[in-house]
Amino acid sequence: MHYLTDPNSIVNEFSRIPDLKIAVIGDIIVDEYIFGEVDRISPEAPVPIVKLNHKEVLPGGAANVALNLKKAGAGIFLFGVVGEDSYGSHLKAILRKHGVDVNGIVSTGERETTVKSRVIAQNQQIVRLDKEKNAPIPGRIEKILQEKLIRSSSSFDAVVIQDYEKGVMTRGMIDFTTQTFQDKFIAVDPKYRSFFEYRGVNLFKPNLNEVKRILPVSNDGDNLLEVCDYLMSKVNPGNLVVTLGKEGMLLGVNGDCYLIPAMQIEVYDVTGAGDTALSFLVIGFLLGLDPVDTCILANIAAGLAVQKLGTVQIELDELQNAIVRNWETVASGVKKLR
Repeated sequence: MHYLTDPNSIVNEFSRIPDLKIAVIGDIIVDEYIFGEVDRISPEAPVPIVKLNHKEVLPGGAANVALNLKKAGAGIFLFGVVGEDSYGSHLKAILRKHGVDVNGIVSTGERETTVKSRVIAQNQQIVRLDKEKNAPIPGRIEKILQEKLIRSSSSFDAVVIQDYEKGVMTRGMIDFTTQTFQDKFIAVDPKYRSFFEYRGVNLFKPNLNEVKRILPVSNDGDNLLEVCDYLMSKVNPGNLVVTLGKEGMLLGVNGDCYLIPAMQIEVYDVTGAGDTALSFLVIGFLLGLDPVDTCILANIAAGLAVQKLGTVQIELDELQNAIVRNWETVASGVKKLR
């Protein structure tokens, strides 16, 4: 079965993105890139010596989702926790500069800002260093976050939860968010430990690696229909989307399952691709696009992201051009599994 929606009609819908008001809540991460050069091996150990040139500090995790949605044109309110440190301050400054409402971010001296530092040399990642405290946030911080959400609730129409298991989405925060905002569109990118706490949300978007921690997925993908049925029955979301990397996306909706192919491209860096996919899935569903069309849109957006180094946000004009060029090819490869 082929899905050949006119790509220009999809692009035309983007004019309504500024009408979307979205709260993003979850684990805020700083993606730090340290660039350098390698021309010799250390005499102390068989490791490269990296001569440092410069570094970049970029929004990651829930902050990356927020910035993707903002750059697409939506009104964005970000909720989460950072440390009272230079990384947290710098990150909030970047987000403010781009127009993201950061009044929902709690700064605390009780934990550091989560930072993923990647050392890059000759366009290759040499090592990644993670600085984080992923214990659940204290009840006091949880209560402050909930109060901030309540105070802003009349300003947004949808809630996006980005759960990286860094401590923000406790059981209490999950229950509070899904119950308090059940009248709004709720999208979730979960980690495996909390999979089944998000029952009944509008969009449930795990990635393949997380799914494999719950149930076996064959290497050749011949049991994707069973995977779709299992997750739909256990989580009961309005829409299930499993990101499959280079294989595209698995979509479950209204009892049907589809395999949506990815763009055929050279992958340069997958960092943040899941955040990009989530962002444009949310946009597609909020605009009322067909679920298959929404997945094609998100696949094309993620395809643009993985062709670039680092955590990036997709410019809307770039995405519009990519849709016109690639829509028919991707759409013609859609397979209905049932």
